[in-house]
Amino acid sequence: MKQDVNYILHHKNAYIRMMEDDISCVDMSVYNALFLIWNRCDFDTNLSINRNDVMKLAKVGNANTYTKSLKTLHEKKYIEYH
Repeated sequence: MKQDVNYILHHKNAYIRMMEDDISCVDMSVYNALFLIWNRCDFDTNLSINRNDVMKLAKVGNANTYTKSLKTLHEKKYIEYH
């Protein structure tokens, strides 16, 4: 199911919240990569992602770092990861 999302407002609010939550630059990079992919999918509520694609887009070279970042973003409720 697709959502109506204001791209700029959503991105701005996420960035402000990340500054308040003291999110790492790696977490921000992974979030931004996921956000771009979400945008390409017309803001569909469910995404199927490819780890290598997200890591390349986020400029993350280590799978453990990537997984840790996904867990952090999930725990802080920036994403819902299954």
